[in-house]
Amino acid sequence: MVAFTREQVATLRRTLLDDFAEDTEAFLRRHFEPRLRACASADVREAVVLAHAEGGAHALRRRGEIRIYLACACVAGLFLFDDPRCLWLFHEEPTLSRVESVTNFSIRTFARNLGAPAAKGFFAGNPLEGFEETVRAAEQHLVHPDHPGLKRALVAMTPAREAFVATPHVEHFLRVAQDLGERQGLRERALTRYILLAWLFGVRFVEDPLCRPVMAFLDVAARGSAAPGGVEVP
Repeated sequence: MVAFTREQVATLRRTLLDDFAEDTEAFLRRHFEPRLRACASADVREAVVLAHAEGGAHALRRRGEIRIYLACACVAGLFLFDDPRCLWLFHEEPTLSRVESVTNFSIRTFARNLGAPAAKGFFAGNPLEGFEETVRAAEQHLVHPDHPGLKRALVAMTPAREAFVATPHVEHFLRVAQDLGERQGLRERALTRYILLAWLFGVRFVEDPLCRPVMAFLDVAARGSAAPGGVEVP
């Protein structure tokens, strides 16, 4: 009988996970090349490792399931399980107005529902495309995150979500996004930019390795907000 030490088992697991990350990066780039073009290889592989852990916490343990999860993450964000923009899509019959607890918390249900009529156009195929211009246009009349025009700005950014903005889901999203932005130390215009980016990329986009190309755009606003007297955010 051959016995392995804990260190040897840990090394084997890391090797297997590294191999899976390499293969899955190739899979994702093959199917989501425009979305991942700006993402470094290390970031994509880090997302695979995170998805392996996050998926395991939601009973996704097969490699095929993790790849389905990551394919959805390329569109909706890596932390979609607790994102108020996404929860309604876990229902057996996705309906924008439904707010009760989900009936089938399954990544396969979510993946199927992304193609359902209620979700048509809800997520951009490539949210990185033109995102800076989209956010800047929304910011023009928003001085702070409590501005009454915020919901109108969200609809202007993503017209396909107009029905969603009229539901309690959007209030949940705004509360979560503002809370997370404030935890980042953001305020005023920088916090507003965080909320707008969260609307496009997910409430926890700052933790998502696939959203690293977005961070410089947020950092510019954060530096402006922190400056004495504030500065104009480009």
